[in-house]
Amino acid sequence: MSNNLDGAAHARFLAGCLQWSLAAAAEHGVDLRMVNAGGGLGVDHTSDAMIELAALSRGVSVPAGVELIVEPGRVLAADAGWYAAEVLDLKHNHGTWFAVLRGGTHHFRLPAAWGYSHPFTVVARDTWDYPWPRPQIAGVPVTAAGELCTPRDVLTRAQHVNRLRVGDVLLFGRTGAYGWDISHHDFLRHDPPQFVLLGGER
Repeated sequence: MSNNLDGAAHARFLAGCLQWSLAAAAEHGVDLRMVNAGGGLGVDHTSDAMIELAALSRGVSVPAGVELIVEPGRVLAADAGWYAAEVLDLKHNHGTWFAVLRGGTHHFRLPAAWGYSHPFTVVARDTWDYPWPRPQIAGVPVTAAGELCTPRDVLTRAQHVNRLRVGDVLLFGRTGAYGWDISHHDFLRHDPPQFVLLGGER
């Protein structure tokens, strides 16, 4: 089970895990005290949706004397991380606008691995220290690609931008799970991302 957004369906899966474990324990004379049903609690990386925890909790009945363990994984971690990448260049090729980033799938591989377009927010940076005009686009869809020499180095495709300039930053949310940890680190000796940890008041 992986990245399930359907709480009721996941409850049925957990019930099946318990049923199988109870039957196996009875068959082999095992004193069943714990069932670890693993992870699979889902998060939609393209929206704010996540697994329906209320439906999940209503649909699971754990037998007395048995402890059910699930691994919450990305439900806890996804929203704890953001990935920010500076726009190095804007290129127009074969009818498509590309934003070339200082970063890419060697930092945040999930969109390429799963084949989806990760949404982003444009963070405007008004400083421009160069004597030539600042490249920019407005009111068009843009594909955000990284700096690696592979066509798989794409984080999002055809996302509309009101305005985007070289030097602005693209901010990708929900990157705290399956981001850096599954990326191909040190690809062609590119540097890792800078990590900034923010803590709240206690």
